[in-house]
Amino acid sequence: MINKNNVRVVIFKKNRQVIIKKVKPKNNSFDYDSKSYIIDSENYYIHKKLATYSFLEGTPIPLSIKDIKIQHGQELVEYDDILMSSDELNIFKRSKTAREILDTIDKGLPENIFGIISIAITLIGFAGLYFVLSEQINAIMQSIIELRNALGIQ
Repeated sequence: MINKNNVRVVIFKKNRQVIIKKVKPKNNSFDYDSKSYIIDSENYYIHKKLATYSFLEGTPIPLSIKDIKIQHGQELVEYDDILMSSDELNIFKRSKTAREILDTIDKGLPENIFGIISIAITLIGFAGLYFVLSEQINAIMQSIIELRNALGIQ
């Protein structure tokens, strides 16, 4: 049952402290720390059977949950732009495929990846060296054959 006499207020202070108090409003308002706050019938939620209002310190009007912006790092995210709900994220985290992906990301590169990359670079180097030198080797061989024929050596 909702308690009609008392309400819970959550005040977010400028120094990042959070004050949570039960108050008994008088004429739809209450005072805290020499500041007055207004209780309205719209911007509340129910927590442990009490109407709960959230305020920014020094702002007399309660916060509307619908107006709160989500900030991820430096960017503000609109509710409609969120890619998945909390339930969907939970399902994703429990799936086997997601677990394998997350495990792979956490582990980083496999231990033997550097050996594989070294072998691949070596093979590419040998192929490039053969390609570059094959024309010169053919030219040298042609010169030797011409020299042999000029000297009469078979």
